[in-house]
Amino acid sequence: MNKTTKNVEIKVIGLDTSLRIDKFLSENSDVYSRSFLQKLIKEGRVMVNDKSITSRCKVRNNDQITIYLPAEKNKIPVSEDLSVEIVFENDDLAVICKPPNMVVHPTDEGNQMSGTLVNALLNMFGKDGLSNSGGDVRPGIVHRLDKDTSGLLIVTKNNKIHEYIVNLMKTRKIEKYYMTLVIGHVPSKTGTIEATLARAKHDRKKMNITDGADGKHAITEFEVQDYIEYDDMKFSLIKAKIITGRTHQIRVHFRSIGYPVVGDELYGNRKMNAFANKHGLHRQFLHAAELKFEMPDGTVVHVKKELPDDLKKFLDFIQ
Repeated sequence: MNKTTKNVEIKVIGLDTSLRIDKFLSENSDVYSRSFLQKLIKEGRVMVNDKSITSRCKVRNNDQITIYLPAEKNKIPVSEDLSVEIVFENDDLAVICKPPNMVVHPTDEGNQMSGTLVNALLNMFGKDGLSNSGGDVRPGIVHRLDKDTSGLLIVTKNNKIHEYIVNLMKTRKIEKYYMTLVIGHVPSKTGTIEATLARAKHDRKKMNITDGADGKHAITEFEVQDYIEYDDMKFSLIKAKIITGRTHQIRVHFRSIGYPVVGDELYGNRKMNAFANKHGLHRQFLHAAELKFEMPDGTVVHVKKELPDDLKKFLDFIQ
């Protein structure tokens, strides 16, 4: 390997059974994400006992793993004057409204270093005004939204409150509500979708419903706010509460019951997406509209944010 700055040597010790190389590495690394490690494996930058391997390789006790890291990019994001609204703020945290088409933070590999929410936060609060528990590329970040999803996000200003908010999320004590528009009339006005999610094996950008051991339990509660008809098309405007916060959860859950999100390029309906795009909706109709949680002193923070202009305009058009 010639494009490296350093190699990482790992000796497998204390493993009770064989384990896939990508899972072993991700479980034993606090620095690199599983997706980054899988990318290194695919590029041939990981060897076991001096032999090239694939992601199917299983490691065992006493194996010697060598990781050839690529030359590092600049992995420290810088301040940028980007427009982001602060909806709520106190001494410990802020709740901001992320605009659509904005990535939350750069990648572990040092990609997407400009134009992210993190760049904006560094400009708004300064490096010392944000928690650093998430590392240099995620100052202040405790949870995320997809690039094309707008809405409310909590930003932490110190590590103590960062740990507190993370614990609230783990114990499901933060109420998160989204507004979404799906194709068709969902027959039940209220309901719960409970289905386990995992990365799709043949397309790592997608999540699938699974009964496999690698899946994560996911629960979405919903209430239909309005049934809409336009020409021969039907829509349901829905308020969804996520009990768990899995990647693409709302989008995959509603597709799984036959009502995909309008404008969703990954899981949606191609014909409907073309119609939405023609009439000014250039992303999935999904907005993080409401957050409710309790501060350490018992104060309840309850923040709401109305639909942004692009979603409002499309909704007005079809109503």
